[in-house]
Amino acid sequence: MALFKTFEDVFYIAPEQCNPQEIARCSSSALFLLNAGKVHSIYTMSPHYGKFADPKLGNYSFFERMIAGGSVGVLVFDTKTNSFCSIIVNSPTVDPVPDKPVESTVNGPTSVTNMPYSLVKMEIGESTSSGVSAFALMKHVSTGEYYLAQLLYTGSNAYPIVDFNLVPNEYLLPDADLIAAPASGDFVYFAKDNKVYTYIGASAEAEKQRLLLEFAPNEKVTYIKHFYYPNAPADYSYLAILTNVDSKWKLRIYTPKGVGELEPGIVAEYEGEGNGRYVMYRN
Repeated sequence: MALFKTFEDVFYIAPEQCNPQEIARCSSSALFLLNAGKVHSIYTMSPHYGKFADPKLGNYSFFERMIAGGSVGVLVFDTKTNSFCSIIVNSPTVDPVPDKPVESTVNGPTSVTNMPYSLVKMEIGESTSSGVSAFALMKHVSTGEYYLAQLLYTGSNAYPIVDFNLVPNEYLLPDADLIAAPASGDFVYFAKDNKVYTYIGASAEAEKQRLLLEFAPNEKVTYIKHFYYPNAPADYSYLAILTNVDSKWKLRIYTPKGVGELEPGIVAEYEGEGNGRYVMYRN
């Protein structure tokens, strides 16, 4: 295997700290790199693009995940101020997200700037005609209470929260090793050790937490992803669950149905040597 490029090669001036956290592409117009809490971008429609420039201006430190939406923007969360922010590819600055419109009936904080909530986990769902869905697990900085926020990012600088509900103390979601967003619906998948659960965020739902799958006691769940491609030849919609045990990985594929449920049986199962951490679908 030949080395293609080093970290320093992808920058005009390489940052002092090498800690790449995420890379995201918006359509065919923009590429964003999150490194050490800073965001760099490339506008791919320029005839001279090829390397990342300096990070966006500002005194910030972004959470390790970002939401790419539309054709030129990402939604990020500043951990210094507990604020959601919007970044446009060809802008040198970071923009605050406006408050919730006065006429809005959305269940959510009035402002997403200087919030009394820290961000614990954030996972992206699928891109739809309405925007990109995501879920954020947040913690109140004073009370220690946890909240599940359902987000929708359209690529514009608009209020992103769709729903925002308290997670009662008796549920396991705050202690999850990882969470995953569905293609649609007000619920999340989450894993703790060898078990996979669903948690339904809707406040009126009586049975909020369900045990979905349980593997061998020493088998740890390391990745969950709902792959949904309605334009694929066979309307591709499958839940991939990756586990590790004794330096071996297993990938199981299931068919989701309803709200946080699965069709009986396994669609496919794969295994191999090593420690699996990520699954990529190529159509």
